Amino acid sequence: MKPRFFTSLSAIALAACIAVPAAADDGDKGVEFSLGFIALARDGGTATSLLSNAGGTVVSSSGSANWHYGAEAQLNIPVMDYWGLDFRGIVSIAPTVTTSGSNVGGIGFADFDGFGNNGLFGPTTIFGQADRELDFYSFEANVTHDLTSMPITLFGGLRYIHIGDDLDLLAFTPNLGGGSNRALINVSNDLIGAQIGIEAEVIYNPNGPWSLDVLAAIGYYHNSIDASVGGSGLVLGTPAAGPIVATAAQSSSSSTFGVELGVEGGYQFNENMSLNMGYNLIYFDKIASSTRTLASVNTGVPPVFVTGPGFEDALYHGLTLDFTYKFLPN
Repeated sequence: MKPRFFTSLSAIALAACIAVPAAADDGDKGVEFSLGFIALARDGGTATSLLSNAGGTVVSSSGSANWHYGAEAQLNIPVMDYWGLDFRGIVSIAPTVTTSGSNVGGIGFADFDGFGNNGLFGPTTIFGQADRELDFYSFEANVTHDLTSMPITLFGGLRYIHIGDDLDLLAFTPNLGGGSNRALINVSNDLIGAQIGIEAEVIYNPNGPWSLDVLAAIGYYHNSIDASVGGSGLVLGTPAAGPIVATAAQSSSSSTFGVELGVEGGYQFNENMSLNMGYNLIYFDKIASSTRTLASVNTGVPPVFVTGPGFEDALYHGLTLDFTYKFLPN
């Protein structure tokens, strides 16, 4: 059974393929290196909207998905018959999503309506802009074991995941404080924990070039969270007599479960080289986010955390494409 990698949880997060060796007979042994491209969309509470003056009607929205693009590097080392080690790293970043418009009533998003459905900066904003930036990093080490009676590989190990979430809100409100008014929300999730999983080959012909693998994995993680909220000018929606800058910061921790399902097809050029393409679903049940965090803050001067960082679930899904080279022994 040829090695494969799928994005597992963590997370996204982020994101790709977990390489695990299958039947490790003498002809299949060899150190294997993979380098791949990742494109993952994150769904779940990520939309930011610009609202009109009339009861919070949405003028424009960033949409519900933020796409991450990045790279993955993987190394698989056979240790002994049917046992191996996997090392994998993923770096992916979502380009900044900007939503802007004129003659809007405010900025709003999931579970936060500011001034009675008029958004963060109130009903008199004449221009608003929201910038959202997300990132997903993952590093893991797994032990793998191939079953001898069927084309199935079991794996388990440790994984570290970083999920960053920054939101920058800007408004021009000339009759409330004057000039530009800004709110900055920065949230960082650092997860570390254990994962276990199984991979099976649905289609595998040792004499042919094509293969198809499926994977299921589950992980449990401790999440260390750092969150900060700040503002300037009309600080977080509160009128100011002059320029004011204020910030609030809080650190906390929580736990989260992650589940991954994946499918990957491969084409073997020769005994050393293969090209693989896959599709993955990765789900977290509790991740701190910038929009939910701002919803949990008392928007005064200075801002004060009332309930701590705000949480939401998050679903990552998307495509992976990787090139694999196996160094076979002489």
